[in-house]
Amino acid sequence: MLTPTQIAARQVISRELPVFSGKAEEWLLFISNYEQSTERCGFSNEENLIRLQKCLRGSALDAVRGKLIVPAMVPYAIGTLKMLYGRSEIVHASLQRKLKEEPAIKPNNLESVIRLALAVQNYCATMLSMSLHDYLNDSALLSDLVAKLSSDLKLDWGRNRLAAGGENLPAFDNWLFGVAMCATMVTPYDYQPTEKEKGGRHVKERLLVHNTVEGDDKKNQNLQDVQESSCPGCDGDHELVKCKVFLAMSIKSRLDIIKAKRLCFCCFGKHIARNCKVKKTCNVNGCKLHHNKLLHFERVVNEDEIEPEKKTSDITSESTVFFHDKSTEKALFRYIPVTLHNGSRAVDVLALIDEGSSCTLMERKLADELGLDGPEEELCLKWTGDMTQTEAKSKLVCINVSAAGFLDVKYVLKEVRTVSKLDLPLQSIDD
Repeated sequence: MLTPTQIAARQVISRELPVFSGKAEEWLLFISNYEQSTERCGFSNEENLIRLQKCLRGSALDAVRGKLIVPAMVPYAIGTLKMLYGRSEIVHASLQRKLKEEPAIKPNNLESVIRLALAVQNYCATMLSMSLHDYLNDSALLSDLVAKLSSDLKLDWGRNRLAAGGENLPAFDNWLFGVAMCATMVTPYDYQPTEKEKGGRHVKERLLVHNTVEGDDKKNQNLQDVQESSCPGCDGDHELVKCKVFLAMSIKSRLDIIKAKRLCFCCFGKHIARNCKVKKTCNVNGCKLHHNKLLHFERVVNEDEIEPEKKTSDITSESTVFFHDKSTEKALFRYIPVTLHNGSRAVDVLALIDEGSSCTLMERKLADELGLDGPEEELCLKWTGDMTQTEAKSKLVCINVSAAGFLDVKYVLKEVRTVSKLDLPLQSIDD
């Protein structure tokens, strides 16, 4: 039961949590919001499950994806996040690295003074809030920060040290913030992102390299556009083709990512497909179109339905189709015939393959037919558009499965959840 204070707090405190993608600078804001709002508003595990599903991104979501299925696992999910991202040494190392990357103060540029002062103040405030007082006496970091000062400010800092006697980060913070306050009196402060921040979420550094080869042919001069950026799929430090989040997506979701980031459909580089230097055909099941094999749709089309110019054209717009298709009003779902086993009982069924699902579901009627039993736990299912469904009496069962007609080789399916009804569509394939 909620107390009157918790009911009143729900009227003024937002249910939404700040986005957390695994970055150390996001951790304190995320965990403080989660813990304070949970305590003051009395949010249940069911409510926190939905809140975490909405706010977690990237590597943080990957780390606890399996724990965001049932409400009872919410405390374990938070414990895992604290273990991975909440350790003081991780937070400190990230914030210190970010502070060292702050640009040096430019001569006759008071805005750069204000920017550095705010960065130093944020670092010191975070260390104090985490009770990491020893890091505030880091002489090496202090020397790096002093090196960012202009000559006149270095001289002023030296005078301050002689007068006040302080030689630590809090003393430097107080002095520099006082200088910044004076600067704000004579110049308006307009925050300007650094070169690494101008790319938005994805840090981008571009280097243009010209390679020349002997010969007069212009084709021997190749302009390479080399980019270093975080993964467009999850912000991780790896290539998109190796991203587990991207590979787990449906083909349509992959296409949406490529279009939204304006990447090449062939190599996933930052250019259009017709300018791609490594353009290759798909070759999946003989497909001759120019697109990456991760974007291939496994469908069939009549050759006479494809216009001749589209057979040889590159993918240059969103309207170009990458796959073979035929006119139909029905979508074809991926069903495979399998046999489910439990002891001496066996039932032949059709299983739907859903690459985007995070759990395996079975109708309760089928589980009863096989004589399966297990602990009952509430199951919360969520789809796009914030659509949710709760199964109050979902059972957690384990079952053996084999290919239909090949009963000698069996595989174990663990943590299968039962639901009242799946309502899967019927379909048939006609010649």
